[in-house]
Amino acid sequence: MRSQMLGFVRPYEAANGVRVHVEHYNGGIAEIRDQVESANVIWDVVDLTQADSLRACEEGLIEDISNITLPPGADGIPFQDDFVEDALNKCGVGVIVWGTAFTYSTTAFGTPPSSIADFFDTKDYPGPRAIRDDPTVIMEWALMADGVARDQVYATLETDEGVARALKKMDAIKPGLRFWQTGRQPVRLLNSDEVAMASIWATTGAQASREESAQFEMVMDGRVIELDLFGIPKGSRYKAEAIDFIRFASSSKALADTVSHLPNGPTRKWRSG
Repeated sequence: MRSQMLGFVRPYEAANGVRVHVEHYNGGIAEIRDQVESANVIWDVVDLTQADSLRACEEGLIEDISNITLPPGADGIPFQDDFVEDALNKCGVGVIVWGTAFTYSTTAFGTPPSSIADFFDTKDYPGPRAIRDDPTVIMEWALMADGVARDQVYATLETDEGVARALKKMDAIKPGLRFWQTGRQPVRLLNSDEVAMASIWATTGAQASREESAQFEMVMDGRVIELDLFGIPKGSRYKAEAIDFIRFASSSKALADTVSHLPNGPTRKWRSG
């Protein structure tokens, strides 16, 4: 959030002489659905994961902005060719590329884990796990740990057998399983020895692991890359202003400024020149 405030919220306010009111929420589309269904839409731009963006679009909860015109790339390339794959969809404009990795307590094991399979191996690596309160990532991890090739994970999850296989693999970590919602929660769980391993947002984990009080290390094997996209809740009274904000926030300069404050990736492509 700090990176977005410094990268494009405050600059947008300064450039346009307005105040952007920012609220925190824990993700998902339930709150958006409540606002849209009650005809009481109070948010005008929402930061969504790729899965939530597609789901909300399919349910008609966010506006179709497929005709939006965005700034060209810094070198003049048309915006349609300047974004990474899947960063633009019918209802969303991508702004951040990020990832989820896993961590382990440095006080828990003699031999540290090194693969995503180890996350589910409670025989050689005993102790409770913590995962985000969301089915994404952990389902992919379960299949990878069970031997499914990375390029076959999503095709496998599209089948009932694949879902059942992932859930069965997860049985091993159910005893003592903890759930987290905000970025620093797994850090606290690991540093207090409440869990032996935890999923974590990669940038949060990378920064927190360098803190003096850190008692955990990161493992990047199995890391799942995700996107954050901006969407506009259906029925926003300020759709034009929301589109203007999205144009500003998704410009090359705004994205470069944003990732300078937090080591995520921008959704615009990098080209040497």
